[in-house]
Amino acid sequence: MNSTSRPERAATKFAAQDRQSSIARILRAHAERTPGRIAFSFLSGRTKQQTDLTFGSLDRDAARIAGFLRGRGVTEREPIALTFPPGLEFIRALFGCLYAGAIAVPTTDPYRRTRTATRLNSILSDVGPRFGLTVDAIAPKVNEQLWPEHRRIQWFATNLMDSPDPPHEIPDVAADSPALLQYTSGSTASPKGVVLTHRNLIANQLSIAETARQTSESVFVGWLPPYHDMGLIGLILHPVYLGARSVLMSTFEFLQRPFRWLEAISQFRGTASAAPNFAYDLCVDRISDADASALALDSIEVLINGAEPVRPETVERFERKFAA
Repeated sequence: MNSTSRPERAATKFAAQDRQSSIARILRAHAERTPGRIAFSFLSGRTKQQTDLTFGSLDRDAARIAGFLRGRGVTEREPIALTFPPGLEFIRALFGCLYAGAIAVPTTDPYRRTRTATRLNSILSDVGPRFGLTVDAIAPKVNEQLWPEHRRIQWFATNLMDSPDPPHEIPDVAADSPALLQYTSGSTASPKGVVLTHRNLIANQLSIAETARQTSESVFVGWLPPYHDMGLIGLILHPVYLGARSVLMSTFEFLQRPFRWLEAISQFRGTASAAPNFAYDLCVDRISDADASALALDSIEVLINGAEPVRPETVERFERKFAA
């Protein structure tokens, strides 16, 4: 039996690869090879609206945002705060930061609750960014909820950005330079930040790939917030790492009607998904037998349960409910 842990094996594999490897360069490679392939789809459950984003389009959008940021004097390794409503614009902004060589700082969507605004302001106090990215639809709401000391931050709407000459070259970044600052939820204390380097991200992706065994033909489906680990690393970065497709929806629409999650897996022939334990309980308790009988879940290869205590009885109930 190999005594080396899986993360250590993943880190060793990465060490043997190009040390300039980064998620940004991986996206660029997919865009060059398969520009028309769908990378992300976002579903709006109430209207049944589907918005798609190809690898080629994401590459161009990221370059456009990176060009805009550089034109405003953003430097490499500079933190940029991200606050977005559910949708694809967060993904464009995330890769725009990485394409610019900046450090992306996902915060939260301050649209609904006071606690999320407190979390946003706590993160801004910790990071002290000059710039933040959002969309024009919620920019006024963001400004309303900022503490006075954060009113100096310049916020740009990525959906309104125009860069006449977007950069074509992604900066060479050292493997150990920061790529992301990821913060805890702040539900029990002030949010705590963790620095994730480009090496961290690639090693983590190798470890996930070894465990989940998905491929470029896989289809990920999920509703998790992109500013938490499972949603960001598992449902956004991992599909890009593989060159696979990810079908996303908002957390609110899942909570409103859990059936939408499994319906999307059925419709798009999803092979992998992830959620906290409570989500599997919700599906058992709130999806009728009639609705369950309409699902085709035989495409599923991996369902991940994590981010909170995993209860065996929940897994057993879920398996029984949807076995057919």
